[in-house]
Amino acid sequence: MRGYQRSRALGSAAKDRLKLVVEDVNAIAERCWDAGLTVRVCGPADASTIVVIDPFGVEVELISSG
Repeated sequence: MRGYQRSRALGSAAKDRLKLVVEDVNAIAERCWDAGLTVRVCGPADASTIVVIDPFGVEVELISSG
Protein backbone atom coordinates (compact mmCIF):
# COMPACT_ATOMS: atom_id res chain seq x y z
CA MET A 1 0.00 0.00 0.00
CA ARG A 2 1.56 3.22 -1.15
CA GLY A 3 -0.32 5.94 0.64
CA TYR A 4 -3.48 7.03 2.33
CA GLN A 5 -5.65 10.06 2.66
CA ARG A 6 -8.51 10.64 5.06
CA SER A 7 -11.46 12.55 3.72
CA ARG A 8 -15.01 13.37 4.76
CA ALA A 9 -17.96 12.64 2.47
CA LEU A 10 -20.36 15.46 1.69
CA GLY A 11 -23.82 15.52 3.23
CA SER A 12 -25.46 15.80 6.61
CA ALA A 13 -24.60 12.23 7.59
CA ALA A 14 -20.95 12.51 6.63
CA LYS A 15 -18.80 9.47 7.32
CA ASP A 16 -15.07 9.15 7.53
CA ARG A 17 -13.49 7.50 4.51
CA LEU A 18 -9.95 6.23 4.35
CA LYS A 19 -8.37 6.23 0.88
CA LEU A 20 -5.66 3.68 0.15
CA VAL A 21 -3.62 3.59 -3.04
CA VAL A 22 -2.73 -0.05 -3.78
CA GLU A 23 -1.14 -1.95 -6.64
CA ASP A 24 -3.91 -4.56 -7.06
CA VAL A 25 -7.37 -3.31 -6.08
CA ASN A 26 -9.10 -6.59 -6.94
CA ALA A 27 -6.72 -8.74 -4.88
CA ILE A 28 -7.14 -6.52 -1.80
CA ALA A 29 -10.94 -6.41 -2.24
CA GLU A 30 -11.03 -10.21 -2.55
CA ARG A 31 -9.04 -10.65 0.67
CA CYS A 32 -11.35 -8.19 2.45
CA TRP A 33 -14.40 -10.11 1.18
CA ASP A 34 -12.90 -13.40 2.38
CA ALA A 35 -12.34 -11.79 5.80
CA GLY A 36 -16.04 -10.88 6.04
CA LEU A 37 -15.94 -7.19 5.14
CA THR A 38 -18.52 -5.58 2.86
CA VAL A 39 -17.19 -4.77 -0.61
CA ARG A 40 -18.93 -2.28 -2.95
CA VAL A 41 -18.06 -1.91 -6.61
CA CYS A 42 -19.65 1.08 -8.31
CA GLY A 43 -19.02 0.61 -11.99
CA PRO A 44 -17.58 -2.13 -14.19
CA ALA A 45 -16.12 -5.30 -12.70
CA ASP A 46 -12.63 -4.07 -13.58
CA ALA A 47 -13.14 -0.79 -11.69
CA SER A 48 -9.97 0.94 -10.53
CA THR A 49 -11.71 2.08 -7.32
CA ILE A 50 -13.54 -0.21 -4.88
CA VAL A 51 -15.00 0.67 -1.47
CA VAL A 52 -14.62 -1.76 1.44
CA ILE A 53 -16.56 -1.27 4.69
CA ASP A 54 -14.99 -2.58 7.90
CA PRO A 55 -17.03 -4.01 10.82
CA PHE A 56 -17.08 -0.57 12.50
CA GLY A 57 -18.65 1.12 9.47
CA VAL A 58 -15.50 2.89 8.28
CA GLU A 59 -15.35 3.08 4.49
CA VAL A 60 -11.98 2.26 2.92
CA GLU A 61 -11.66 3.35 -0.70
CA LEU A 62 -9.13 1.23 -2.58
CA ILE A 63 -7.59 3.15 -5.47
CA SER A 64 -5.38 1.61 -8.14
CA SER A 65 -1.86 3.00 -8.34
CA GLY A 66 -1.67 2.15 -12.02
